[in-house]
This record gives sequence, C-alpha cells and structure tokens, in this order.
Amino acid sequence: MKTLGVLCHRAQLCVLLIVAANAYSLGHELAGGRFELNDSVFHYTLADRTVQAIETGENPMDYWVSEWTLGYSVPRTYPMLSYVALALLHLATGKAVSVLTLFIWARYLLVALLPLTVYGSARLLMLPRPVAVASALVSPLIATNGLFGLEYGAYLWRGSGLFTQALAMHVLLVTVGYGFRAMRGLRGPVLVGVLLAFTFLAHFIYGFIGAISLVLLAFIPNTLPASKRFVRTAIAGFVSCAVAAVQLIPMLLDGPLINHSR
Repeated sequence: MKTLGVLCHRAQLCVLLIVAANAYSLGHELAGGRFELNDSVFHYTLADRTVQAIETGENPMDYWVSEWTLGYSVPRTYPMLSYVALALLHLATGKAVSVLTLFIWARYLLVALLPLTVYGSARLLMLPRPVAVASALVSPLIATNGLFGLEYGAYLWRGSGLFTQALAMHVLLVTVGYGFRAMRGLRGPVLVGVLLAFTFLAHFIYGFIGAISLVLLAFIPNTLPASKRFVRTAIAGFVSCAVAAVQLIPMLLDGPLINHSR
C-alpha cells in the first residue's frame, strides 16, 4: 500500500509539472486582450450578448444577434453552454471582472489544463498510471494539418479560436471515461447522461462523438452482462436528451428553415 501511495504521489506530481510547463508556454495568450483575426471575435460577441440577454430579461438560449449576417437567433441552433457559463460567472462576481477578461482566462485555462483532463480520463479508462502520465505528456503535442483537432492551432491567438470546442474536449474526455466505468457497473448511467448532455451543449459534433462512443463501449464484452450494458446506455441516452432538450427541440423545430450544406 505504501508503494502504491508513492506511485500515486509521483504520478500526480508529474502531471502537475506537465500542466505547469504547458501553462508557462501559453502565458503569452493572456496578453491577447484584443480581438484576434479568428473565431474568437464571434465567441466573445456571443458571450457578451448572453450577458445582455440575462440582464434585460431575455431568454439566454433564444435571443437575436444582429452581428450575425443580417441578424439571426444564433442560440437556437448553436451550442451555448460556454457562453452561458461565462455570463453566469460574470454576474456571480458582481460584474467586477469584465466578460473579455473572463473570456481570455477561460480560453487560456481550457487549453493549459488539457493534460490534467487527459490524465484523469486515462485513469477513468483504467489505464496504468505510467500510461496516463505519458498520455498527459504528449497531449499538448497533438497536431494536424489544419483539421481543427485537439491542438494548439485550433484554439490560440495565431490559430482558429475554437472556444466552444476548447470546453467540449474536456467534457468529452470525462464523459467517455465515466461511460467506460458505467458499462462495467462502476458508475451510474444518469451521471453519464448528464455529462453527455453537457458535451452536446458545449459542441454538437463532440456530443455526437460522445454518443457514438458510449454505444461502442456498450458492445465491448466485460463482466457486466450485455443486457445491462444496453439498458445503461438507453438510460444515459434518455437523460442526455432530456437535459439537452433546451437546444434539441428548437433545432428540430427550425429544421425546415435551416439551409443545409450539401
């Protein structure tokens, strides 16, 4: 037990050092108190508009955004969890911290803390501590050729500024980790359903990835009978749809009006 405790302590220390190094390398992002020439302009505008909607008594999940083309109710068909969270945090601080400051810090921390979430999700997947630490170590090194993956280029000042995805990647990893345990009877399916709904509300595509991942996990044989795994998947799906209904229903209602890309 003493040896196990030492290994656990060393693993946690390694992860903290990795996070610290990642945060230090990204420190220049906090100086970006100006609009970037990427999607951050759109994301900050929506966060600020969400605050205005709450203050004026509008529905924070259904309001008009005049900056979008000729005007459009963006929240009806766009994931809003990150903006609502920023707005509530701004109001919780008594408006002492500006929305722009919160936006910059949230974007920075979401990228800087990725190794920590990777380590935690790896442990939820029951991977050995050395493997989990190695996963955390290489997570900041992920890179694609402009494919908007889990990489610096998707989020930073010189990148694409994909703010909603920066939140979704954390929630997705945690969802898959707890989903893996739920399919083995180690966690309840309700929690997994709530996490999956949050993933969807953070980023629709990542929510789809999470749903497909949970279905695939249910097909992996383990000590839990297949019938129980599928029941747990159904429960998680029902809970997820119920929690995410606030955006699922408007999207379905607006379906005939949306211009679908071919």
